[in-house]
Amino acid sequence: MTKLYWTERSIPALEGLSFMERHSAKGSVHKEVWRHWEVWLPAVLLPVSYILALLKLPDFPYKFAILTVSLLTLWRLSMLPVHYYLQHHLELKPWRRPSLS
Repeated sequence: MTKLYWTERSIPALEGLSFMERHSAKGSVHKEVWRHWEVWLPAVLLPVSYILALLKLPDFPYKFAILTVSLLTLWRLSMLPVHYYLQHHLELKPWRRPSLS
């Protein structure tokens, strides 16, 4: 059963790491994560669809607010595959904390 990771902090491979350590760990697998179409496709389609909706939908009260809230909700959902593949690739390629010596 696949577990959903709503935030980066809920990803087991990143738990307990400082901001800089999380950034370094994510950077070590960044390319592998973005090779999956489930990750990059929403990142391309959401802004394009938002702009098209702003331009093509007829004006109605609170149009901008409704579209913006919809975009943010869909963006949050689109981050689920990013978090899933981030966890997956961090498991495959364990990240090690840099030594201070």
